Amino acid sequence: MRKKPLACASIGQVHRARIKDGDEVVVKVQRPGIKEVIESDLDIMYSIARLVDEHMPEARLYRPIELVDELSRSILAEIDYTQEGWNADRFADNFRENSQIHIPRVYWDYTNTRVLTLEYIKGIKSSRVDLLDRQGFDRSNIASVVIEAFMQQVFEDGFFHADLHPGNILIMEDGNVAFLDFGMAGHLSSEVCDIFLDGMVALVNGDSSLFVELLRDMGCIDSYADTRLLKEDVESFRSKYYGKALKKLDASMIIEELIGILRDHQVTMPHNIVLLVRGIVAVEGFGLIMDPDLNFSELLEPYAKK
Repeated sequence: MRKKPLACASIGQVHRARIKDGDEVVVKVQRPGIKEVIESDLDIMYSIARLVDEHMPEARLYRPIELVDELSRSILAEIDYTQEGWNADRFADNFRENSQIHIPRVYWDYTNTRVLTLEYIKGIKSSRVDLLDRQGFDRSNIASVVIEAFMQQVFEDGFFHADLHPGNILIMEDGNVAFLDFGMAGHLSSEVCDIFLDGMVALVNGDSSLFVELLRDMGCIDSYADTRLLKEDVESFRSKYYGKALKKLDASMIIEELIGILRDHQVTMPHNIVLLVRGIVAVEGFGLIMDPDLNFSELLEPYAKK
């Protein structure tokens, strides 16, 4: 193993190495004692959240304990490297018929909860657009490949990479795309996916009442919420964008605006829907770096209709 790491983060380091059979690998090693530090920090955050919830009624709007719950689920999943390995294997299986997407192989004999060993992938970081241009890569095509792969994850597989920013996407020498870092992945059950899509259809059709009822079906609305004002704000939001050409719309901005409206009305979104929003924002941001003229909404439309 090389002493100088390829990358460093607060949780661990990534090193390049060679295993006994000669294969080149990357080894993600967790910092000693980091789990105990994180668990201690979470305990402190829970104590603060409970105090805020008990003594600051106006702060209950933000559901402090639930916010810490969400953070806890996310970060504890990230420090279990076997979970990340399972995620990688599942993505590899889902993309087995897609020759344009490459998922690194997991070396399970060299992997445990604190160490993750993956196939070493040679390529160019997608953030290096200057280098991609010099080597003649079609950045517009790369953007389309990645976004269509994300659509497959959401609409067909029900299992998606929630952090496809440029640092987690590598362009290989043959032009294929490798995804990296599988610690943050979301699941969409068929039921949640159906309700989510029904909600989008209700918005398009101008049925704010149905949209609010679907939120209630998902358990997102408390009994004391003022649904009349929520319907009015949702209808105002819809009217703002209705009839505009897709090429003039910023999908991530629209989604974030809608999430903001729901948050203002104390609507609690399921954890995986929050991850989905994060994933959409990340992959659209990547797409715009690859192709500034990219229209995410137009690429989304056929999958949503299907």
